Amino acid sequence: MIFGNGGTGGDKNTLYITAGPTFGETKVHGLRAAIAQPAAILSVMNAASYASGAIAPGEVITLTGITIGPSPLAQATISH
Repeated sequence: MIFGNGGTGGDKNTLYITAGPTFGETKVHGLRAAIAQPAAILSVMNAASYASGAIAPGEVITLTGITIGPSPLAQATISH
């Protein structure tokens, strides 16, 4: 059992459970389970102005919170 490192080793707030044999200095293992804290949305804001308050139908919003996305983070760029 080990917590992630916050990078390619997974989220630092997630406990990863692995198992497998060791061959000399080489460990062969697979992920058996991962335990993370429940998702928590901390704020909902207008995506353009970051203003909080009422939300209109069709409005683009930004959510902030804890464990609400993939780990490690996924990023994308939209081009024309």
